[in-house]
Amino acid sequence: MNFDEIVDLIDNLPDCPFCKSEVVTETDWNESEQPEIKVSCSNEECPAGQIWVSVKHWSTRPLEDALQKKLELALAHDVQSYPTADAYEKVCVALEKNRKKLDIALRTLKIYRDMVDIEGNNYYSLPQKYSATTALREIENIK
Repeated sequence: MNFDEIVDLIDNLPDCPFCKSEVVTETDWNESEQPEIKVSCSNEECPAGQIWVSVKHWSTRPLEDALQKKLELALAHDVQSYPTADAYEKVCVALEKNRKKLDIALRTLKIYRDMVDIEGNNYYSLPQKYSATTALREIENIK
């Protein structure tokens, strides 16, 4: 880690999670000449001001990160476009139109079933009330 990276790391440390005071840092050099940066709260009365922890440990805030993610999702949800009343009305009209088509198809099917009585493998024509011409007229009247 070079000097610029260390400075950037220290400048971007979050404040104390308990009292929101600024942080203080201490840098030790280990045997391999790599810096070990320790962080503590600048407020000595704060529980976090009594201990020194690694930068990684100090910067890890799982609850804050989870809440931040929920906030970002909520904000993203708020900017999503919602269907207008006009779009909703168009969908309702289309659904009603398709419901009418389904109703016509079901009534047409009933007429055809009435024309032919199926019993086992034998097909019996019903009385003359349901000739093909009569059935077609009834289907036309449904629409």
